[in-house]
Amino acid sequence: DGLTSQMKDPSVYMTNLGKALNLGVYSADLSYALLNKQHQTAMEYMKLSRQIAGQLGMGSVYEVNDIAKRFEKNIGTEDSLTVIISELQMEMDFYLDENNQQQITAIAFAGAWIESMYIASKVNERSKEKTLNKKFSDQMLILESIINALKAGEKKEPAITSLVSGLEGIKKSYEAFDSVKNSYDNNGDIVKKIVLKDEEIALLSEEIRALRSQFLNGDF
Repeated sequence: DGLTSQMKDPSVYMTNLGKALNLGVYSADLSYALLNKQHQTAMEYMKLSRQIAGQLGMGSVYEVNDIAKRFEKNIGTEDSLTVIISELQMEMDFYLDENNQQQITAIAFAGAWIESMYIASKVNERSKEKTLNKKFSDQMLILESIINALKAGEKKEPAITSLVSGLEGIKKSYEAFDSVKNSYDNNGDIVKKIVLKDEEIALLSEEIRALRSQFLNGDF
């Protein structure tokens, strides 16, 4: 339905930052494809994720307990696929922790967050319910955690600074909205649920789309 990213040869991503970002993007796309029973598309995203992981030195993760083969074999069985994807994530996190590469985890999570928010914003545009208006504040708490995790990895991956800058731009735009400022009292305590206006969601969605385009074009 045109919501997920266009599949590209992972070789276009020249840096570890770009590779890790798009590993996160493809992971989010994979989950979305599975949720919508787009099984062939999910297979392609699994293949791309595996290629990028291999370029980051993590190809062996997909061989643990035959994860990649089991994914292909169970492609039509939703419950089994959910278990396999959870297992893959656990193995990947374990590998990165063991090899002291937690910054890769943070970068991939940032890529997955941006892609998930992009998809959510597109679904929101088509929906009468406008659920994202009510849920965006929850997502901004997650974004704050992502930014903090990325900053902790800047010494290992100096290029993270440009990613942090892009994400902080989204956070600052959000914090400047009247809907956000009016939900706090003079002491800085939140006094009512933050519900963004349609035009505020549109502005944030455009910032997310622009940053996402940089990811996918290999600009990082």
